[in-house]
Amino acid sequence: MKRKPNMWPFGTNQPLGPRVSYGKRTRASSKSARPVSSKMAAQEAAAKRAAKLDDPGLEKKLKAWYAKGGNLNEFLQANPGARAWVARMRKSNPSADAAAVYEEFHGTPSTEIVEVTKKVHYHKHLAALGKLEVLVVAGSDGYEHRLVGFKGAKLCANESKNQMFIEGGDQALNASEWRFKKGWPHEMNSLGLVTRIEYFTTKKHLGSEGGTAIYFHESGKAERGQSAGVGPDLIYDAPNEALLFAGGTYLIKAEGIDK
Repeated sequence: MKRKPNMWPFGTNQPLGPRVSYGKRTRASSKSARPVSSKMAAQEAAAKRAAKLDDPGLEKKLKAWYAKGGNLNEFLQANPGARAWVARMRKSNPSADAAAVYEEFHGTPSTEIVEVTKKVHYHKHLAALGKLEVLVVAGSDGYEHRLVGFKGAKLCANESKNQMFIEGGDQALNASEWRFKKGWPHEMNSLGLVTRIEYFTTKKHLGSEGGTAIYFHESGKAERGQSAGVGPDLIYDAPNEALLFAGGTYLIKAEGIDK
């Protein structure tokens, strides 16, 4: 099978999705302007009142609607003037969006907010293995990707020497390079299997085999008398523009990355 390398630099920091340019609004000429009727003026005034976040009338009306077993979509159909108010309420209160998803999924309004407290382990200190130069990934899109240009990102390891991390630098990726036409499909995206890692560092304890150089590790290739290892999956955290490693059979040893 012929390989199709797909090479590109990082650092573009392109937005997730298409860029949209908006033209400037032009004021209508007096010839094309239509007279505003009293009915239209009343509708505009009602819309302005509905746009207020602190509109007590709409809030009371919505609560009464929920009390009767109605949902938000039905409320908006019956009260189109409330759309702007609901949109602004959601923008200022993210929990309203979550409540809307709950209602859509369950078919009934959310009646409570549950706060969850959990412990999250993070590494305050990591050991830097070297400056990350190259990642080669057997992509889930069927292509081989060669990732370069990390701008000083460090390849690191934890104290147990069983987990690698990428810290700092520029880790931003473009969704279209991975055949995602409409932006990243998830917040956490599995991109494929890492088959080669290259990093720049100095190893003084390896004698003639050490020194200052770009060292590389290739997974899936067996050394004499050893079984082939499996590289980690590369995960892309789209909101934070961060690369993560998951799984794999590698270990961090004094000589380098093993298997």
